[in-house]
This record gives sequence, structure tokens and C-alpha cells, in this order.
Amino acid sequence: MKAKYKWLLDNLGKMNDPDMSDEYSQLIEKGDALYEKEKYAEAIAVYQKAKKLNRQESEAYLALADAYLELKKFDETIDQCKDLLKISPNNSEALHIIGNVFFEREEYEEALTYFQKALEFAPESLDTMYNIGMIYKNQKKNEQALEYFQKGEEIDGEDVEFLVMICDILEELGRISEAIEYYYKIVEIQPDAFSIWIRLAELHYDKDEYREAKICLDEVLRIDPADYLSLNNMGVILLKLDQIDEAIKYIRKSIEIFPELGNTWHSLADAYAQKGELQEALEYYEKAVELDPSDKELKESLEAIREELGIN
Repeated sequence: MKAKYKWLLDNLGKMNDPDMSDEYSQLIEKGDALYEKEKYAEAIAVYQKAKKLNRQESEAYLALADAYLELKKFDETIDQCKDLLKISPNNSEALHIIGNVFFEREEYEEALTYFQKALEFAPESLDTMYNIGMIYKNQKKNEQALEYFQKGEEIDGEDVEFLVMICDILEELGRISEAIEYYYKIVEIQPDAFSIWIRLAELHYDKDEYREAKICLDEVLRIDPADYLSLNNMGVILLKLDQIDEAIKYIRKSIEIFPELGNTWHSLADAYAQKGELQEALEYYEKAVELDPSDKELKESLEAIREELGIN
């Protein structure tokens, strides 16, 4: 009998034994519990016992690889995956984990090789698609990155991580209107996505779409009525819509919450200047300059008001 078959023949009975199977499962569960507590070295010791008990099951190999990866023990991670690939050459998870090692090392071409191979065997793996997209993004290959993130969206249209990356890349490509459409997809899924509503308001503002920007800030302030920056920004947008008195109400609310921000006093001064009440505007410009003396634009506004009022 050839020696390389001896272990398999000696253990065939054990592997079919329900008690052995139960023990294996219990060890995996124990290791998983330790892993969840971030006790990776202890988890590894338990997973090793499970692996010795049954070398034909993939769980122990993959669990060991994940634990070693958490400890940044990259060589050991790859060893576990390659051991598994000897008995399961098409195991996409093992290929994915090796790709993760190279990704961590920023060896992107090697990582791509393994991720692409993993995708051959698991063509709908969202994790693998996401990682490929991130590699292309890191390489500034935005079109290729967008392709993979959009493939992920096709599989799961409610995966917000993919949608956020699509928005980010569309912005980098200057495709702002498309980015806005995707941001709205995110808030449909997560109506309380505070930062997304803020970004939508900013993008609409940059496009001079002030009514749309106001609607987005309404949502921001629904989520957090005390967000002083958004209160100020609402005031700025209302000034663009020529709703001066309403703008002043929002700006004053912002100042009540955080009175030490020069930019907010600047907004209040702009509001009174737009209203034609120049003496009040002068007072608030002076307050803004006091808080933010390095703002050249603010100083110019102050000088313009002084000149208009005939003050040297």
C-alpha cells in the first residue's frame, strides 16, 4: 500500500462516524466563538484540532486562513488556502482569501489574478466583485472599477456599499447627474442616511438647483434638527431663493447652537445686506471678522459695507 493513501484509508470510518462529525462541528463552533471575540490565536488552536480531525472538510482550512489573515500572518494564510486547493481546486473562497492577502500587500496585479479566478467559480460573489472594483479604483482605473461595482448592483440593487462606490466614481468622472441619481437610490433604501442627504444638497447647490438642495436639507434637519452647519446652509440656500426673513431664522438658530463660527455670522451679515439693512450687516460682518480674521472674502465684504455707509 502506498504511504500517501494510508491516512485516508485509516480515517474513512472515522469521517463517516456521526460522533466524529459532531466533534468536528463543535470545534468549528468553538473556534468561531473565539474568532468573534477577536481571540484569533486561541481560535487557530481550536481550528487546528478540527482540521486534524477531518482534513476533507473546507471549514477548518478557511477558518484558519481567516484567523491568520486577521493576525497579518500572510504566509500562513496562503498555506491554508493552498492546502485546501489541493483537495478542492475550484474553491472560490480559498482563491478569494489569497487575493485578499495580495490586496493587503498592495500587490494588486497578483490580487486581481486570484480574484478573477475566484469569480470564474463563483460568478455572483459580491465580495470578490467589490474587491476587484476597489483595486481598479486604487489604480485610478475608474471605468473598470465602475463596471464591477455596477455588476454588483445588478446582483443586489440594495447593497449600499456598491451604490456609494458607484456615486464616488461617477463624481470623479464628472458624471454628476448620474451620481445624483445613485445617491437618491441610497436614500430610498436608507431614508436616514444623513451624510448622503448632505452630499445631495451640496451637489444640487453646485448645479444652482436651490429648490432641490433645500428639499435635501429639509431631510438633513429632519434627521438632526440641531445640526448647526446644515441650519446655516439652509439659510444660504434660502437667500438664493430670495426668502430672506426665513433665511435669517435658520441662520440665527445655527448661531444659537454654535456662536463661535465666523462663517455663520458671515451668512447673517449677507442676509441683512441682501435685505438692505446695512447697519445690521456691518455689525455682523465685524463679528465674523473678529472670529475669522484670515478670511479675505469676508474682509472685502466688510470694507464694501463700510464704503457704502461712508465709514472710513
